[in-house]
Amino acid sequence: MPNANTYEIHIRRDGEWMLIAVHSEEEKSRQQAESMYGKKPEIMGIKVIGHYIDEKAGEVYPKTLLEMSRDAAPPNPDTADEAAGPDQPAEGPPASGSQKPLSRKALAYGGAAAMAAVLMALFVAS
Repeated sequence: MPNANTYEIHIRRDGEWMLIAVHSEEEKSRQQAESMYGKKPEIMGIKVIGHYIDEKAGEVYPKTLLEMSRDAAPPNPDTADEAAGPDQPAEGPPASGSQKPLSRKALAYGGAAAMAAVLMALFVAS
């Protein structure tokens, strides 16, 4: 059975989703996301995405574990999970065929690009 080894926290601000943190523990990610969402009203949405690795197939399956929103913006179809509603934990990896798997290379490039964008935004803002 696949295991989730990374948990990403994404925020939505000014209509754009940004990756802001990556953790190895689900509970730590959930706590940080809920705390940030409660303390920062400028954050219009926040979500935690677990990445489940299928070692045999060499694929990574993203699964939205927590999603909160201050408005009625439609969910992102690339990361939305029909099995778990907003604010509800998802158990295990997605059902077969529920989401297209990402290759490890795609996940690595996407994560690196997102982190670079966050760092650039912080640098420009300071």
